[in-house]
Amino acid sequence: MVIGIGYDIVEHAITEKLNWSTDLELLKGIFSEEELNLYFKNKVTRFIAGRFAGKEAVLKSLGTGMEDGLDLTCINILQTSSRETLHIIRG
Repeated sequence: MVIGIGYDIVEHAITEKLNWSTDLELLKGIFSEEELNLYFKNKVTRFIAGRFAGKEAVLKSLGTGMEDGLDLTCINILQTSSRETLHIIRG
């Protein structure tokens, strides 16, 4: 079943300019513990930008936003050996 389709783009340069990679509190507010573990293994800026864009796309596809009660840390975009998987956890 398709609920909706969402897409989002985040430029890598913006995340670099805003120093997202050095702001641990900001990262904890956006990413789950599992996602942070993946990020800290490689520390690649495109990981932050890509995962954030993916989370925004999920919100758009659900027709909701962060202000509507779905926290970004509840959306996990994790990678298995063969593909990326998405988990939404409602708290």
